Amino acid sequence: MKKIAIFICLVTFVFVGVSCSKVNTVDVEISKLANVNWHLIKMELVVNNPVSPAYNADTTMYPLDCDSDNYTKFLPDSSFIQYNGIIKCISGEPDSMVGKWSYNKTNSSLLLDSGLQNEQLYKIAELDFLNMVLVQDYSIEKHIENSVVTIRTRKTYYYQNE
Repeated sequence: MKKIAIFICLVTFVFVGVSCSKVNTVDVEISKLANVNWHLIKMELVVNNPVSPAYNADTTMYPLDCDSDNYTKFLPDSSFIQYNGIIKCISGEPDSMVGKWSYNKTNSSLLLDSGLQNEQLYKIAELDFLNMVLVQDYSIEKHIENSVVTIRTRKTYYYQNE
């Protein structure tokens, strides 16, 4: 009888310990992002320019042949590597570039810092184990004849895990 009571206490302890454990949502997101070869499959560009409507745009662009073998890999240590593939767009282009990445506090944005240009902030519109969609929004204010006109640009990048 004593063995049964000890067994029941042990099973209860294990069950309560497992059911009360918290899932770390950052690790879940990192597992979706990290150690995957993300290939850019297309980019959508939308420009709303009330100053010069001829410069408005709503278009989809696909990688050039020289970019088709490029991919980005995010590592769990918050670094990323941009691989430029075998086919180069520019003669002498390096095989890879290394940078740092981080989430913002709500995990809805991704900040990339390659050290070569300003940090780039992307809103994560979609992230699962197969697809990632990143969005960048820009706005520029122009002062024209005592009024302010805002030019808005949105770039949406579509990636697939291959």
